[in-house]
Amino acid sequence: MIKFQGENNILNLNNYNLGDKYIIAMSAGLKKAKLIEKCYLSFNRITNKGFNELVNNLNHEVNLLDVSYNQISELDGKLM
Repeated sequence: MIKFQGENNILNLNNYNLGDKYIIAMSAGLKKAKLIEKCYLSFNRITNKGFNELVNNLNHEVNLLDVSYNQISELDGKLM
């Protein structure tokens, strides 16, 4: 769900249990979405593979990315 709150555009997909397959597909669309500023993706079974794909496709307008309670065990060195 994309929610517009004043000047903030929020993508909230918490608790959807999407997994990497759907996160990777969604991340391709996020590459073209220039309006999203906050992205909430907790409890979605995201692993390192899905997370890296997501981060590589995020627009620089995103200033908050919540991926808590997923299965991400290590971050790619280039993200640090």
